[in-house]
Amino acid sequence: MKENYKIKIADKNDQEFLNEMLYQSIFVEPDSPKPDRQIVDIPELSKYVANYGIGSFLLDEILKRTKKIQSISLSVQPNNPAMDLYFRFGFYECGKEGTSVIMRYDNKAI
Repeated sequence: MKENYKIKIADKNDQEFLNEMLYQSIFVEPDSPKPDRQIVDIPELSKYVANYGIGSFLLDEILKRTKKIQSISLSVQPNNPAMDLYFRFGFYECGKEGTSVIMRYDNKAI
């Protein structure tokens, strides 16, 4: 099924919406308080915007552009819903480090 979405260049009129999406995308453990809304003003967070289907699109693009790389690994908290996305794309659990699950994707094209 083809997704219906459009990628556009954001302008200053989109800032409030993007800040809200960024805030909503922050993973918080169940029964833990959400952080203060000013957290979205931290520059390091600006790259973590989540939206419906965009994570799949971006992960697909990353995997297409890294076909010459033998494997890719990442770490994720076990309760983070993003784990489902990683599993759908072929990542598998390969270990633990602290409270994080280490996941790996093996490029079968190599």
